Amino acid sequence: MVANSYFSGQLLIATPLLNQDPFFRESVVYLIDHDDKGAMGLIINKPTDIALGKLFDELEINNPADSSECVLLGGPVQREAGLVLHQHKDSAPDWESSLSLDNQIALTSSTDILEAIGNDQGPEDHIIALGYASWTEGQLEHELQEGCWLVAPYHQDVLFDLPYANRWASSIEHLGVKPATLSTYGGNA
Repeated sequence: MVANSYFSGQLLIATPLLNQDPFFRESVVYLIDHDDKGAMGLIINKPTDIALGKLFDELEINNPADSSECVLLGGPVQREAGLVLHQHKDSAPDWESSLSLDNQIALTSSTDILEAIGNDQGPEDHIIALGYASWTEGQLEHELQEGCWLVAPYHQDVLFDLPYANRWASSIEHLGVKPATLSTYGGNA
């Protein structure tokens, strides 16, 4: 791996080496931040048993048109923290607590975006997740060297459009690899 290669804004795709890990088995993680201090991301393909309608009821917010959509498990860290990964456009309203990740994607942690989604005025493309994944300094780089993860550019369809169950295989296929050809053995040659 090239020194100082950071992968913010890309996808981490779990390889079969992580099959024993209940959080990361066949996970696809949108990497929000990655630098020399560590990394943070959201798992984008692990639905919880919490329907969006139930979450909105608990927060006393209008239910959105599709209240059967599931809240995702964003990762094992701070699983009570709600985060919204969403499409961001220059003309989009500013949310109370929002961070633009690039020209198209933003991360918001304030309830004003949930209220807008509940009133069908929020961003059309969004993921609502509880918790996040994080890695300490050097940890992700070590896992990459061990072959635990593949790194790929994100694709709009994988991030927002595909059914959750299809996101892992589709992410791998975007790399030109068939999921069945991935090895369950890792290490360095």
